[in-house]
Amino acid sequence: RFEHILDWYRYGKMFVPEGPALDAVLQDAAFFLLPETVVVNGHARVVAFGDGVPAGSAGASGVSAEAAKAISENYINGVIREWSDFEALFADILSGIRAQV
Repeated sequence: RFEHILDWYRYGKMFVPEGPALDAVLQDAAFFLLPETVVVNGHARVVAFGDGVPAGSAGASGVSAEAAKAISENYINGVIREWSDFEALFADILSGIRAQV
């Protein structure tokens, strides 16, 4: 599994088969002090400590507020970056709202 950790250091992301191997790699990531979230198979994943609890978890969701915020911001920024006319669409929506107020 260490080769996946090396991939993270080399490329900033990992490609790991879904299932038990993925869970084990996320626990290894915590052991090697990788950040709270890492990109695995193109998705941000929360790193798990040895007891299976995500790093910095708070509450039943198992994801800390910081990790949830980072994942959300990365997702939103990716959508905006890939959606070339997002700014124009958003401006049109705001204009419509202002017209109704």
